[in-house]
Amino acid sequence: MAAMVPDAMSGVQAARDANLIRAEALVAVRAKAERGDFTHALSDLLRDALGSRPLLRLHIWRVEQAAFDNRTATCKRHARIAAGWCGVDGARAGSLTLAWLLDERTGGARLAAWLLAISLDMRDAHGGHAFRLSGPDPFAHVRS
Repeated sequence: MAAMVPDAMSGVQAARDANLIRAEALVAVRAKAERGDFTHALSDLLRDALGSRPLLRLHIWRVEQAAFDNRTATCKRHARIAAGWCGVDGARAGSLTLAWLLDERTGGARLAAWLLAISLDMRDAHGGHAFRLSGPDPFAHVRS
């Protein structure tokens, strides 16, 4: 019996399918955010990602861009800050994925660090920081 050689086109089609899944997910996040449905914009994506290998490969900076319409540099800075707080080399910030963010071995610490990094940079209508921690601010040096 001859060994089965995978068809190269099936790999190409699988990559296209995965790219389409990721693109549709980001469009859905952006659409919910633009409707003001921030409650579900991220939570639905994170829930769906747990059962989807293509979604787990989404870069977290792209997810932030879709959800909050932040600039690429800002999104990558938030990823770098979260990585640093979690003991990961910040140079990898642009390649961190939802798989890294949702790794169950961390007990949600990476997700919490990423969301806190984003929150500390949010601005209110007057240009001030919308979210402040009570007491002394140990994160003042990472705010934009």
